[in-house]
Amino acid sequence: MKISLVLAIAMLAVAVPGAATASGPPQAATGTAVLTSFVVSSTRSADGNAINDGVATWVLSGTVTGTAVEQFEQIVFPDGSFVYQATGTVSGSAGTCGTGTMPFRSHAFGTFASYTGRHVGIDQASTSADVILSFDFVGSGGTLVYTGSYDCH
Repeated sequence: MKISLVLAIAMLAVAVPGAATASGPPQAATGTAVLTSFVVSSTRSADGNAINDGVATWVLSGTVTGTAVEQFEQIVFPDGSFVYQATGTVSGSAGTCGTGTMPFRSHAFGTFASYTGRHVGIDQASTSADVILSFDFVGSGGTLVYTGSYDCH
């Protein structure tokens, strides 16, 4: 009887899948982000380039939903093109991984009319959403489209 009970419990555990909490292969991620705030806190110049530091806020929708707040440095060249780098935190949810905070680093280059970049999750130990994010994005103005992957851990 004990063997039958153990076998029945084991079969039930296989037949009823749980939530996606264990690590698995990366899953596809797509969505958009809309810039809601871009505040330059300091500006300086070097060799004809403007160097801006500040804070930007984005609202994300799609696989990752929530709000991203980032500290940035933007170098704007005389021809209007720029290089942008930032670190920040997304507060929200990521696919099937859960809800919480997701620290990241991003960089972009181009012009305000057309730019491309990459967003990568960092400092996995401090994420409360238990996820690793990796996106490429293209943007125009204050809207960007991201594609990439996420991985629950």
